[in-house]
Amino acid sequence: MALYYGSSAYLDHDDWRRIPFIGSTRTNEDNLWHLVEILPGCFQRARDIKEQYDVDGSDPSEAAKETRNLWHKLVSLKEAFEMWMIRFEENSGDLYFQLEEEPYSVNVLHKPPLPFRSLEVVKQLNTYLYHMYLLLTFMRSFYQQYHDIITNEADLPPVDLPQTDQISSLIWRLCQTFVYIMSTCADVELLMYSVSYPNRSLMEYFTQDPAKFGKEIYWCSTLARHIANMDFLGKVTEFFLDCYYPPVHGREMWSG
Repeated sequence: MALYYGSSAYLDHDDWRRIPFIGSTRTNEDNLWHLVEILPGCFQRARDIKEQYDVDGSDPSEAAKETRNLWHKLVSLKEAFEMWMIRFEENSGDLYFQLEEEPYSVNVLHKPPLPFRSLEVVKQLNTYLYHMYLLLTFMRSFYQQYHDIITNEADLPPVDLPQTDQISSLIWRLCQTFVYIMSTCADVELLMYSVSYPNRSLMEYFTQDPAKFGKEIYWCSTLARHIANMDFLGKVTEFFLDCYYPPVHGREMWSG
């Protein structure tokens, strides 16, 4: 929920990533969630920075300093996610990432599960891809808004901002995990948090340019309707309404 509302939580603290694991080994999945826990605080800090710029009489130099500090944190977090993925691939072996010529087929929900190694692998892959997508789109919007401030620093390392093609490829890989989870799992909470919530985020992204992403919007809409029809004793309806008609959360201001 912290990520959903874009508000920092108690887990976003070094002690929670260190003290519980003294004397024990963290799993690769633990390391992934530790990175995810940093994201809500970044969204909240971005809102705080925007308010600093909007308030009359605030110190613009202090706001600029906070802007550059957050940008450095985002760059470091992106690198940490990428390193996690390298280790994940080393531990999990070959992952199925073959892209189809027409990836957003209207019949995609009726295809057999893709040959991933296991549901556990797909769950971790889904978590990585979704939160990497949130981070990359957030970074691009943040950079575009504060480009002049961020680049007004002599020692700023060059950063390759994600391009639309890169984000589109990542999204399709994420959609592949949707198909697998929908085909192999009946756990309501897993379906909602690993498929329905991310699918809503993709809808936000695609509807910014309906002329370009018409096929993708249709695919996501079909998936949403399919989930809505999966009524596990009424539980899906409750989750579905919360997912697709939620209150404004902290990330929506960065959807550009």
